[in-house]
Amino acid sequence: MIFADDVGRHWKVYDWSVISGRRHKRAPGDKRAEYRGFVDETSGERRVYRFPSGDAPRVLSEQLLSQQLSEAQPGHPRWPHIES
Repeated sequence: MIFADDVGRHWKVYDWSVISGRRHKRAPGDKRAEYRGFVDETSGERRVYRFPSGDAPRVLSEQLLSQQLSEAQPGHPRWPHIES
């Protein structure tokens, strides 16, 4: 999924969880996701948002994505590619 932020940057959005130390891609909005990743399509900047425990909303509304992006932490430069 592609999301445009308030200043027009386009971010690819990924959801995933970590099980036994391995990253598992989840469908966007999947309740089992522990993390949401944002990758800027132009610069490659990566940010990671960790869902609070419990039933935190994982919907893909622009308002919620904007909030999560603003709260996301810079991603590790060696963050593995998670499309596969």
